[in-house]
Amino acid sequence: MASFDVDNKSVSQSIAYFSKENSKATNIIHFLTPSCSCSKVIKEDLLQRKPLNSQTIQEKVVLIDDFDRHFSKELNSRGYEVLNIDYKTLSKEIPDAINAVPMLAIHDKDRRLQYAGGYSESTITPLTKIDLKKLISISRSKDKRKYKVKGCAVSKKYQALLDPLGVKYVKAN
Repeated sequence: MASFDVDNKSVSQSIAYFSKENSKATNIIHFLTPSCSCSKVIKEDLLQRKPLNSQTIQEKVVLIDDFDRHFSKELNSRGYEVLNIDYKTLSKEIPDAINAVPMLAIHDKDRRLQYAGGYSESTITPLTKIDLKKLISISRSKDKRKYKVKGCAVSKKYQALLDPLGVKYVKAN
């Protein structure tokens, strides 16, 4: 478990990549990966409700390295728009795009970033209460407070820095 600051420039590039069309007044993107236990908690929270899609809000999930598509199938069954991408492709398309998950990004209809960060002040556990409406409210306020992403590294660069021996993040040959 690590704590990450968010690079707004790279998140803005990710938003442009994953929100190419039909943006609404408020757009919510969840960045998750099945290999992260915190992402699993966020996924379970999402499965407890339906997406907040409406005339003014759009909610989608970007799954990184969901190779067996279990996350995708579950989220699709609840009505979420799910975009799958493997990290190798993501890093080629948008270098240094998403370095850690679970991460939440909120942007407006013009794809201007309003919030990029974590879901909570503390580490995500099964007992963490995710208050998405509060995070949307923060994104719209003058108080641009952001929570750090507390979770798992997805970029190979951060994995190497955090785990040089390859204990947590298995090194690819």
